[in-house]
Amino acid sequence: MSFLRPGSDPNYTLAWRNFRRMQGSACLFVALLYGAAALRAWSSLEGSLDLKRSVILVFPAVFGMLSLWVPLVIAPVRRRLKRYVWLSFVSGFGQSVLSVVTGLGVLSVGGAFLFAEIARAAHGGRWPAGAFSALGSGLGILLAQAILTTWLEREPKIRGIILR
Repeated sequence: MSFLRPGSDPNYTLAWRNFRRMQGSACLFVALLYGAAALRAWSSLEGSLDLKRSVILVFPAVFGMLSLWVPLVIAPVRRRLKRYVWLSFVSGFGQSVLSVVTGLGVLSVGGAFLFAEIARAAHGGRWPAGAFSALGSGLGILLAQAILTTWLEREPKIRGIILR
């Protein structure tokens, strides 16, 4: 699973290695963000153990797996997401400090929203079920993009561009 070691092959251009690192960094960042939000919600929200398990773990896992599975298995969706990943690389995403900061900044805003929802729920508001499920879906899509990045490397036309 080379998507777990992003950018480790020195035969690729620096731009491609940086892009792959950004894909992996985004996945790791969202996974850590999700873990922190889950711990915060588990300790601060009132509710039964079944409710906590469902909202914080089960539903987001289902949405995350669907968001990972659909683009990898359904060909038209896979083609479109692969094209999006390629266009992200061509546009320079993840290859400069500004694009990395911007990308992680957008993910941070999503995390801040989730923490705000948890704080509202802790003070008598609605449970943030939708926010947890959305973050689970986002993590699934980011993982799919990281995997599709690796699949792109196998395409002969693209290999000619990303190899030194």
